[in-house]
Amino acid sequence: MKSLLHACLSVLTLAALGSVPAVAATSDHALHGTLDTTAELVAPPTEGACGAALADSKSSTAQVVAACSNDPHYVEWIAATAKGAKCSSDDATIRTGTQVVVRNAKHELVALTHLGTGIYTKDQGDVCRFGFTTKVPDSRSYEVEVGDQGFVTFSEQQLQRHAWYAPLRVRG
Repeated sequence: MKSLLHACLSVLTLAALGSVPAVAATSDHALHGTLDTTAELVAPPTEGACGAALADSKSSTAQVVAACSNDPHYVEWIAATAKGAKCSSDDATIRTGTQVVVRNAKHELVALTHLGTGIYTKDQGDVCRFGFTTKVPDSRSYEVEVGDQGFVTFSEQQLQRHAWYAPLRVRG
């Protein structure tokens, strides 16, 4: 019993002096990501004076505005296709609230979150971009899955180089 007590005291003394290797502390990282999908667009007006002005490639902006300013469908179309407008995906499984799953290099679940509101952007065509943010612990790699889209793997180095940003696109 006395030797066990001496062993415990020795370990405590070594730990206090810093001679025992410290256990590596894990830190959480704020993982940010976006999922880009084709935006479901409101069709432009095709009837009446407004439709005719839009169809005529020779129409000036002033002519289109004059022909369409009182057309409620035109106003809806312009609002829906303005950069930064709320949008929806043409994929019915991708929408605000769709689950995002993150797994570590050992395929263990490390985070669950959900997509935010889709925002229309014209960065790479007509895109509806949904964002998400979550905290993840240290790992050599991460698998990110949105809905039933399948996992996309990112190495820790990739994410570090890109400020912990994980860009995703709907497969198809």
